[in-house]
Amino acid sequence: MSIQKRAPGRYEVSVDDGFDEKTGKRRRKWMSVPGTKKEAEKAERELLSQRDRGIALVPTGVLFGEYLERWLTEYAESNVAPSTFCRYQIVVRKHLVPHLGHLRLDQIQPIHVQTIHRVCRAEGLAQSTVRQHHRVLSKALKLAVQWRLIQSNPAASISAPRVPRHEMHVLDGAETKALLQFALGDPMYPFAYLAIQTGSRNGELCGLRWSDIDWSGGRLSIRRTAQRLPGQGLQMRPTKTHRSSRSVSLSPDSLAFLKELLPETEPASEQPAGPNLGYVLPQPTGAPYEPGQVTKGFRRLKKKAGLPDGFRFHDLRHTAATLLMSAGVHPKVVSERMGHATVSITLDTYSHVLPSLQDEAALAMDDILRADGTDGTDAEDR
Repeated sequence: MSIQKRAPGRYEVSVDDGFDEKTGKRRRKWMSVPGTKKEAEKAERELLSQRDRGIALVPTGVLFGEYLERWLTEYAESNVAPSTFCRYQIVVRKHLVPHLGHLRLDQIQPIHVQTIHRVCRAEGLAQSTVRQHHRVLSKALKLAVQWRLIQSNPAASISAPRVPRHEMHVLDGAETKALLQFALGDPMYPFAYLAIQTGSRNGELCGLRWSDIDWSGGRLSIRRTAQRLPGQGLQMRPTKTHRSSRSVSLSPDSLAFLKELLPETEPASEQPAGPNLGYVLPQPTGAPYEPGQVTKGFRRLKKKAGLPDGFRFHDLRHTAATLLMSAGVHPKVVSERMGHATVSITLDTYSHVLPSLQDEAALAMDDILRADGTDGTDAEDR
């Protein structure tokens, strides 16, 4: 039990509510009480009485803005990536709290969720951004249900805004060769080459170190990604998911390319001596590139190369996956190479390749059925 003064004329009451059966962690229920300390003590006694009688503790005095701040500090900060947490903070403090923070948590209704959609669109936010705001709001309310602060999630009955699928720009084999030939000598050439050869993301390439390469085994370990975080500068963080952390086979050409980049100070051995922290694709100063710098540099390169305005550096990764699937590489292998969570993501993302694969499958079946040496014509026609 505890009573803390949070502001003039407002106290926070916290009551122990046993253990969570799923996590085994101790639960605490809290509520915001306006008024004097005596009124806070009275509210505390009422909560304890409810708890002892087996009544679910639903603190009706908690303002939604206060809850969201607690959700950020007590849950989101320790459960999501730092870059994601920064986005959550912006969504909560710039949009959710100003419009809904004055309401009590138990007053939030589906109509308020719909209001956030409308307000965000009125502010000129993209549909994809409005969808992200909806997800943050829904996650926060879902946890409030798990904490037994409210009975149900008001956002569950409101559909997230639909977002038109981003048009994917991919290059065919000839166009890919032409781009790489054009990019020779450009600072972005190594990034473009390795993005196509390995399917790596921008931040993953910025974070590559020579110690990530198994020269004898011909494999590249993708373990980290470079991110710029507000107020923290460039950070090297673990990859987004355990699937994103992966080992990628390197072709002989890729190994030869990397050995040409290898500084004399970095031994090309399976077990290099001493700390080996040099970056594979550094700036002239030796510092790693930032993803934003690569994006900007590739934008300049693609303009000179005559690629469409909508073509992004990330589309080189899409190009790599499309070329592999078009060449008949099994989707499961492509999925592992891309670091997708499931093969279904790969199939959904690159469904544009499937029609041609279906055509090849139909022709392959003809070849199987003609294995006796016939060519598909009747004997009397031959």
